[in-house]
Amino acid sequence: ADDKLKPVFGGKGQVSMFEMTKMVSKHLK
Repeated sequence: ADDKLKPVFGGKGQVSMFEMTKMVSKHLK
């Protein structure tokens, strides 16, 4: 899942996890 989101976050591996949680929460809500 992280590899698929890498392009979305510009390849920021460290930030992707934190940003992913925020984005997922917004999409789910």
